[in-house]
Amino acid sequence: MATLRRDGFVSMRAGKTPGQVLTRVLKWPAGRRLHVNVDARKGQLRVAVLGDDGQPLAGFEQSRVVSGDHTDVAIQWAGAEGKSPSSRLVQLRFELTDADLYSYWLK
Repeated sequence: MATLRRDGFVSMRAGKTPGQVLTRVLKWPAGRRLHVNVDARKGQLRVAVLGDDGQPLAGFEQSRVVSGDHTDVAIQWAGAEGKSPSSRLVQLRFELTDADLYSYWLK
């Protein structure tokens, strides 16, 4: 029997040269936190939340670094501990180096 990681069929992969993934515009529901499924054992992941003008939101310019292999890790913001960009239209910019991003969700 073989097992796969959660949402592990496809990933966005970045090698030693950093890469970015920009999401479509989405509404961030009040009280939700961003979670990711990422394999960054050799590298890292950071996330920025962009407003409707394409600029990073204050306090959400850059998340804390995520490294290691995680199927469910909550993203933490250095400038907005415990806060979320509630009920706003936003885009997420994932910045990866030597990492695989499998999925993200708000819960």
